[in-house]
Amino acid sequence: MEIFTSLLILLTVYFLAVLGLIQGFIPGATKQVSSIKGEDKEVLSVKRVLLISFLLSVFVTAIMLYFFIFPNYTFA
Repeated sequence: MEIFTSLLILLTVYFLAVLGLIQGFIPGATKQVSSIKGEDKEVLSVKRVLLISFLLSVFVTAIMLYFFIFPNYTFA
């Protein structure tokens, strides 16, 4: 049970770190929208940012699991 807890904590930490670090660098994540008054606003595509952040965090968690957790874990 503690392996699942550690994986969940690891995945959550990586997800939040990736979300905070790359949300401005994802291509197509922001759009320039001009309103009726002529003001330009920047709109963030939340689905794209969350999906890419989740995929990157799963990838990093899998690497950490494969190299650091799985070799030292013994199944009882």
